[in-house]
Formats: sequence, structure tokens, C-alpha cells
Amino acid sequence: MTQFSQLPSSSSSQASAYQSHSHSPTLVLSEKRVEIWAGSMYSCKGKFYRFDCVINLTGSSSKPYRHKIPNRFKRLMKYREVDEFIIDWPDMGAPPLPFQFWKDLLQEFRSRGKSGKPFKVLIFCVGGHGRTGTALTALYMIQNKGKIGAIDAMTSVRESYCSHAVESESQKTYLKGLHDFLSVNSASNKV
Repeated sequence: MTQFSQLPSSSSSQASAYQSHSHSPTLVLSEKRVEIWAGSMYSCKGKFYRFDCVINLTGSSSKPYRHKIPNRFKRLMKYREVDEFIIDWPDMGAPPLPFQFWKDLLQEFRSRGKSGKPFKVLIFCVGGHGRTGTALTALYMIQNKGKIGAIDAMTSVRESYCSHAVESESQKTYLKGLHDFLSVNSASNKV
């Protein structure tokens, strides 16, 4: 995993509870056709247009309400429309998702990216720690085809993204279950 800070900083201030994150999303996972960026809801605010897809783990939309814009005025818009996937995932809880979801998600990202122009994904929750860290760790484990255990993957995400990534025991237990799932599927050559 590599960490970069390629997006310019925002001038808006963050809530004091989330000062461990920069004012911009951080590139956490990168491969030839996919870039996965992450942050807190506050560090990502107003930056959706820089991404092809947003994975929102808060359970409610963060996109501002927009009226239907007549075609003749669309060229004047500063922001382009971005796909936002909203996952209703309780704070401090394990994701309400089957393990296969993470494999399918990364495969979808890879299929939409191109060699010269990677598919850029933004993942965030309110604080950018527990839910975001769990999602990043799950994707890192999938990216490495289950060859890295949950603890090692979590450590890598904490070193490259945020020392508070993956906060609760239920999140750690979920990641250990994901590793077991990947190990079984790897043994039968399905990863």
C-alpha cells in the first residue's frame, strides 16, 4: 500500500475530533486501473467531483440536492455528477455485507478503469476511522488475494492511512472472517 497526498488542501476547517486526517482525502490503495482514496466526511466534503465513484458508509446521502439542470446550462456547472453508493453501516459495527461483496466491488472498479486513466474511488464515513478503515482493510485483503491475514492487512492500513483505522472488536472479527472466506476460496482457486 502506498500513501500519497495529491489533492490540494481545502481551506475549510474540520471538526476537532477528526484532526488526525488531512484536509483532503488520502490515496490509500493503488493499482494499474484503480485508485482508492479515503477520509472522513469532513475531509471529503466538496471534493466528490474529483472521483468516478463515492462509497458513503454513513447511511445517508452527502450529495447536495440539485434541481434538474437544463442541458444548455450544464456546461456552466462546476461539478460533474458522480455515482454515490450509500451503505447503511452502523458506527462501530461490522459491515452488514456478505464477504463476496468486497470481491465483486473490487472487480467492478477494475472493470471500469483503464490503464492510462484509473477509476478513482472515494470511501468515507463520518470520522474516517472504523468503517472506512474496515472497508480499506477488506479491499486490501482482496487486492492481495487473501495472502495477507486480517491483522497484517489492518496494520498496513493503519501505517499508510490512519492509526485509528478499524476501531471495534466486531470489525476485527469481520475481517478475520473475510480472511477465512478468502483462504477457503483460494484453496479452491476462486480468488
